[in-house]
Amino acid sequence: MKTAKSFFVFLLLQILLGFQWAAAQEIELKDTVSTVDITSKCAIYPFKEAVSIQKFKAVYQKLNPTDSINKEAENWILFTLTNQNPKKELFYLSSNFADQMNLFDFETEEPIGQTGLPLPIHQLSRGVAIGFIPISLEGGETHQYLLKLKGEYPPNEQVNLKIEPGSHIAQYDRESEISSIAIFAIILSFFIFNFLVFLIFKDKTYLYYLLYLINLGLWMVNLWLAKWLNLSYSTYFIQHYINNVFLIFFNLAYISFALSYFSTDKKSKWYKFLCAYQALYLIPFLLQLAHHKNYYTHSEDTILALLSLGNIISILIFSISNYSKKGRVAVLFLIAEVPLISAGLILGFEFLVSNADNSYKLGPTAFKIGTILEILLFSFALGNRYREQKISLMKQIEENALLKAQRSEEINQLTLAKNIELEQTVKSRTAELEKRNQQLNKLNDEKNKIFSIIGHDLKSPLASLQQILDLYLNRDITHDEFKEMGGILSEKLKGMSNSLQNLVIWGHSQLDGVNTVKSKVDLAFLIHEKAHLLQMAAEGKKIELIIDVPEKTMAYVDVNQTGVVIQNLINNAIKFTRENGKIMIKTEEQSDFVLVYFMDNGTGMSKEIVNKINSNNLVESSPGTSGEVGTGLGLSICKEMLTANNGEIWVESIPNKGTNIQIKLPKS
Repeated sequence: MKTAKSFFVFLLLQILLGFQWAAAQEIELKDTVSTVDITSKCAIYPFKEAVSIQKFKAVYQKLNPTDSINKEAENWILFTLTNQNPKKELFYLSSNFADQMNLFDFETEEPIGQTGLPLPIHQLSRGVAIGFIPISLEGGETHQYLLKLKGEYPPNEQVNLKIEPGSHIAQYDRESEISSIAIFAIILSFFIFNFLVFLIFKDKTYLYYLLYLINLGLWMVNLWLAKWLNLSYSTYFIQHYINNVFLIFFNLAYISFALSYFSTDKKSKWYKFLCAYQALYLIPFLLQLAHHKNYYTHSEDTILALLSLGNIISILIFSISNYSKKGRVAVLFLIAEVPLISAGLILGFEFLVSNADNSYKLGPTAFKIGTILEILLFSFALGNRYREQKISLMKQIEENALLKAQRSEEINQLTLAKNIELEQTVKSRTAELEKRNQQLNKLNDEKNKIFSIIGHDLKSPLASLQQILDLYLNRDITHDEFKEMGGILSEKLKGMSNSLQNLVIWGHSQLDGVNTVKSKVDLAFLIHEKAHLLQMAAEGKKIELIIDVPEKTMAYVDVNQTGVVIQNLINNAIKFTRENGKIMIKTEEQSDFVLVYFMDNGTGMSKEIVNKINSNNLVESSPGTSGEVGTGLGLSICKEMLTANNGEIWVESIPNKGTNIQIKLPKS
């Protein structure tokens, strides 16, 4: 019975070991140019939470391994490698998994290497080309390894693991480093040469070309420079953010260089179009700032690639459009563009149709050669541009020599020209004096007109008062007759009182100027206050006075000057409104101003008088509907006061239908 139990246990262990062996087969390696896909030969253990290597080794035998990666978990992968070569060999483990990948010796638990885009360059297993972990095996040695995949996984792709021969990778590293150093040296030498040329000629075209070279060089070798300088930035940050910034500024400098190279007019359509195109590079820049960590998809990369392609096509068409005007200059620019455009097409085509490693592609090498050729040809093009500018300068020197020869003749004609100029100056000053005389005459006419108004409109009610008083004192009229005439005379005296107030204000402003002290003013309170002063005059004519002004309607004005304006406008409305008429005052608030409307259904004004008022011309006074008198200065004073308060006035009127006066007052 015990023997049967022992046999059963032994059989069960064999089955379990067989399952383990089936899940994690031994992988045999040779140092060849081919790579070995080990994905299907690994035992995969997914964990929903992070675990240490010690905890994994303690529990993995109790778990059943899977044959696929769980993208929602932390995956531990167990595999065995055997070096079939008789001597020690170096191999590299690589994957399309971009986040953190750690390799451990299963027996000793010692870390062998790590890679991943979030890691700084100096923490990677190898800094030249990321994504590889070195594995060294003695001849015929078999070793067991444990790989941990931690982070985000490719959304629509299967995670692949492969072993590549060290000799192949080392050769690729050497070629990559040598080409990076060579390109950096070539770009640096051209930069120094063109910088010296810029210092000599101070031509901004060379400045744009220098910016173009700087960003092109740093874009192509920024990862190698980061490794050389031992920067602590993550490879993701360097390869994505810094790389894209260099590419954006490379394209901006390329456009500015092309515009300056062809001396493009700022008013031309091409200049406006290319400047607007430069502004589009804000889109990937802003998207990049707002982008969260995602190693596999970047919308800004797609937009930036499309913008770069559109950039090349636009500059190509732009340079062709300059052929008829620039000739040789345009041809050399076009020739310089050809190598980089051709290399870019090869690179783009290979990436679209081939999934091979960069070391097997022609595109990267062609792009580097195309870049060097473009830099060289652009330097030739700039040299030719300088040559043509020099020829143009020589022509200008010859023209200057001709101008010198003509100068003696010009000197002979100078006296005659000066005499003519003096005559024109005299004529101009005479015309200016005449203009000033006309202005003085106009001011004098206005003064005479004002005194005429004063003599007519103020003298008349005073004379009437004198006559009525004489008649009453001489008893030529009865008390009832005197009372009847007194009512009419009282209305004239009220108008005269308002006219005298306007004359005092006008005279003060003419002598001392308008002294404005602004503050926050409640228009509702001020309008009600001035309307209350004139309420009796309105009630005497049975006029309905409607005030539709919300409380706390504020304006930033001089309270006294604004009160004069409001009182004059209400008084005018009462003066020219018939009995049983209607006057409405309302406000409308805008963002920076308050509009105040004074509307009546009175006698109105003719179009000619309205035009005079809106043009700030003095108008003669007209009697009111009850014989009220005035000077005609009211609206002129209103306009002067409003101007001092940064306000405006506008009059609209229709005869026999009414008048609408609108004033605009600032809020601040």
